[in-house]
Parts: sequence; C-alpha cells; structure tokens
Amino acid sequence: MHAINGSKALFRYFFLLAFLAVPVSARAQGENKAEKRFKAVEKKLTEAKTLAYTSISKVPHVKRELEIGFVLGKKGKYRVQVHPGSEKDSWELISDGKFIFLSMLGVKERSPEDAREIMSYGMTRLLPPILGSDSGSTLGMSSKEIEKAFVPFGFSTAGKEKVDGRETVLIQYQIKVKGFKAPHDCTLWIDKESGLPVKRKVRMGKEPIGPNGLYRGGLTIREAFRNVAVNEEVDEAQFEIPELEEE
Repeated sequence: MHAINGSKALFRYFFLLAFLAVPVSARAQGENKAEKRFKAVEKKLTEAKTLAYTSISKVPHVKRELEIGFVLGKKGKYRVQVHPGSEKDSWELISDGKFIFLSMLGVKERSPEDAREIMSYGMTRLLPPILGSDSGSTLGMSSKEIEKAFVPFGFSTAGKEKVDGRETVLIQYQIKVKGFKAPHDCTLWIDKESGLPVKRKVRMGKEPIGPNGLYRGGLTIREAFRNVAVNEEVDEAQFEIPELEEE
C-alpha cells in the first residue's frame, strides 16, 4: 500500500513539473522567435543600399503630429525633412556624402563620418522623434557605437493585429540607453509579408534627475511608418546642397 501511495505521489510530482514546464518552454520559444524577427528587421534595414520612409509621431500633450521624412541614398547621401505641424517651423538636413546642410541655420559643414548609418536604426533602436541620446547627438555614430549605446533586450511576442488591412506581428522589448538608468519599453508592429516595421510605441523609462525631485521620461510616444521603401531607386537630385550666399 505504501509503495502504491508513493508511486502516486511521485506521479503527481512529475505531472506538476511537466505542467509548469509547458508555459515556461513556450515563453522561451516566443522570446527566441521575437528576437529573431527583430534581428531580421534590423538586418534588412542596415544592409539596404537605399532606404526611404516617413515617421508620424504623436507625443502626449502636443496637439500637432511630428512628421519626419527619411531618404538614404548611396555613398553616404541622405536627406531628413522635419515638419512639426507648421510650414514656418519645418526644416531639413541634407548630405551629399561629403558635406551637410542644415536649413534652419543656413550652414554648410563637413559631414560627420558614418552619419548615414544612424538612419537605419530610426525604426528600431533610436528614440523618436530625435536622433539623439543623453550624451548628445548620435549623428556620426557608427553602427557599432549605436549597438553599444542602444541595447535591446527582453524580447517577447505579443500577438497579431491588422493595421490598415495588413497582417502584423507584435513584438515587445526594452532598450537600455546609455545615460539612462531606466530602460524604455517598446512595442513594434512588423508587416508579416514585407518583414518591415509598420508602427511603434515607446514608453520612455521614468527616472529621477538631480537633487530636486525632478523626473524625466515616462512619456509614451506612438509612431506610424509610412511609404517604407527598401532598395528602390531614389532621385539623386534631392541630395544636392543649395548654393549659399557669401556674406
């Protein structure tokens, strides 16, 4: 009798272990699959010869949407057009591969080395809507420097959803940004057919700064990515820097 009872207890023990192991195993597989999707997206974007997309950002307590158009050409050429809601406040940054022109200042300077590389991370790692970090602008950072300063982790799959008639897969992850103690929470919607981002939600980590009880972060920024084009022909004329009047 004791042997039978002992066998039953042992059976229940192993059954419980197997039951508990199923969700853990499934979750681990989900995390692996989500991370693979993320890496596949970044590979497609960073290896693109040309890349173009428009980012539409919504920030809490700001009525106007921020629209930013990105176009990457070959040989270090790129163009960034920023429209904060009114034409008078719009500005653009143009690089012909050697020099950059900033329209809001009307200045022309030599282009930072590797400046083009940051654009490919605008939909996955860099925080919208500014290509910057706590330690300063990312302009000129190489891909290796970006990967060290903006580290994604904690990947998981968060279901499926239709966006504008397209089937998308949602993945969630966090980004540890150099200079920030708290990580930022991200959700990325990826088009199942093209494997490219459709939209993103970023909740910036909230953390105290200074001795006065002030906080930064905590905002949730929502982005929609439109007109995403990879390795398509781009008009080279848009990378020409206008002639500046000599003072």
